[in-house]
Amino acid sequence: MDLLEDIECHRFQNEDDERKATENVRSEVIKIVPENYKIAILPAHFIYTEGERIRRILVDQGQDFILNSQKRG
Repeated sequence: MDLLEDIECHRFQNEDDERKATENVRSEVIKIVPENYKIAILPAHFIYTEGERIRRILVDQGQDFILNSQKRG
């Protein structure tokens, strides 16, 4: 979420810095995804800014998807 905010607010000095930050986030997320699973990183838009509320919604609504989305061979 911090990365998306930084991109939206144009906080990067240049496109290389933005690309490197995006790749760092992707690589960190991939490390926690089980080997036989796939992941799609998509932006989420909220009309409020409380981090805990957003986290709770993502976990509650995404839990079944995360637990049941095995990669198709």
